[in-house]
Amino acid sequence: MNVRYLPELSAEGMAAQVTTALARGLTASVEFTLDADPRDLYWRLWKLPMFGVRDVGAVLAEVRACVLANPGALVRLVGYDPVRQVRAVSILVGRAGGAQVERRAGGALVERSQ
Repeated sequence: MNVRYLPELSAEGMAAQVTTALARGLTASVEFTLDADPRDLYWRLWKLPMFGVRDVGAVLAEVRACVLANPGALVRLVGYDPVRQVRAVSILVGRAGGAQVERRAGGALVERSQ
């Protein structure tokens, strides 16, 4: 299953997205998954949410660390609104190795190269 609908973000585009999210007062968090099922809302949390972090470089460093530590995983950046207590932003920010995952008959996940 190919989950790519838009081109991948450039480094500048990703930094701009993080800057905007932090300027809105959102709490950044990095999540990842190998299961690319669009109905799956629950991804694995990479460390704890970054409460109080306002440094764009620190957030981007955690994104890079997650991508490097989880080859083949989809990585997203989530911005939580601490007032409304909801997820306000969710951006796919990394796909290590360009891996694609497809679901075969019986529900098995298989990674395929591009």
